[in-house]
Amino acid sequence: MRTEKKIAILVAIALVVLGMIIAFAAMVLAKFDMTKMVNTAAFEEKTYDISDDYEDISIKIKGQDLQILKSADKDTHFVCYENEKETFDVEVSGKKLEIEHKVKIEPFVGIHIGETVKPCKLYLPKDIYDDLTGEFGSTDVVIDEGFTFEDVKLETGSGDITISDLKTDDIKLHSGSGEITLKDTVCTDKMSIDTGSGDITLDSCDAFDMEFKTGSGDITGTILSAKTFETRTGSGDVTIPEDGNGGKCYAKTGSGDITFKVVTK
Repeated sequence: MRTEKKIAILVAIALVVLGMIIAFAAMVLAKFDMTKMVNTAAFEEKTYDISDDYEDISIKIKGQDLQILKSADKDTHFVCYENEKETFDVEVSGKKLEIEHKVKIEPFVGIHIGETVKPCKLYLPKDIYDDLTGEFGSTDVVIDEGFTFEDVKLETGSGDITISDLKTDDIKLHSGSGEITLKDTVCTDKMSIDTGSGDITLDSCDAFDMEFKTGSGDITGTILSAKTFETRTGSGDVTIPEDGNGGKCYAKTGSGDITFKVVTK
């Protein structure tokens, strides 16, 4: 058995044990009262309308999915779902739009019983912004509609990230256990993507410096310019084109295939 695979197995076992310890500690803190550890209250849809101008966007959501879409008017609209235990703070501070998910349930944050919560939706009026940052718990994130940002940095604990038709200088994406999918996403500088256990998939994407890492999953995709490739896989096949002068591409997976193809649009 390869060293990388042994390490991946040991890390997985350690995470399972850690999860069991945290779960038991949570039950002790709640005095084994499960009603204190879950959210059973009904959700109501709420819309925040923002007319103030801003350049940066910061989002923190613990346990609800998010879609970022184009607004139909000149204002920003954030549609979310709240109850007595989960609310959102939405405000413009300086030149930054700040959205933060507030959860009163501890220590199990964002566990819902009996109701499927719809995704939150953030409608943005402009095409171009400065920085987009996001910190998410168990959240699927979808960005569509052709936005341009200077820098994008998104991190989710256990959820998928799906982005299409995006332009940026730098993009950094991380998922603890989820798939990351990009389509028609172009960076002028660096694209850095990693996931603990999930596939990384690219469709007609590019950056001068590309870096992809997954603990257990495939790395596949089509890119728009030839690269100098460096690949590592614990147990999997590697299929890449000949090296070119369009920048660097580093790809590493603990157990999975690596496949790249250069295409023109």
